[in-house]
Amino acid sequence: MTTAGSRVTIRPVRLDDIPDVVEVAGTAWCAAYRDILPGEVFDQWSPAEVAERWREIVADPERTTLVVETEGRVCGYVGFGRARDEDLDPARTAEIYGIYVHPERWGQGLGWALLQAACRALLERGYRDVSLWTMRDNARARRFYERAGLGWDGQTKTSEQGLARFVEVRYLGKLDRADRHPPCGNGVSTTF
Repeated sequence: MTTAGSRVTIRPVRLDDIPDVVEVAGTAWCAAYRDILPGEVFDQWSPAEVAERWREIVADPERTTLVVETEGRVCGYVGFGRARDEDLDPARTAEIYGIYVHPERWGQGLGWALLQAACRALLERGYRDVSLWTMRDNARARRFYERAGLGWDGQTKTSEQGLARFVEVRYLGKLDRADRHPPCGNGVSTTF
């Protein structure tokens, strides 16, 4: 995949990526959920707290985070590992913990490339199925996952962010199906 003549690289996250990842997380989170969550939730956003949490994530051997980089700057990420839900077989089922792309880069195929890279990595680790949770009212994300071959399995849960409560829905699918939709295209360099 090439965007405006720039090279796109997907690679493991590094500690020095944390400032860019925090910016992507905050910007994408606000853009994706501004019509779903009350405004005061966004007022509570603390880049320092998020950066501290990311230092823990990067150090966690149970999690993998890949970043997508264009023009030398991180503009998206995907986090994944074994499934955390007790009703899923952790030897067979992995989980996508989160996938975000900076809103300025939406629609350029970077989310697909990240999802495909995660699915390939999980297949190589012996997983066959993948799960993820997304907000029930996040229609954009739900369309993305459905196009990738994942489907809502009927499971829901109520989560909280600050004072806001929201419903999440769980999606499940076969990793080999999610890995194929759509094809990556040319020019993506993946390094693990």
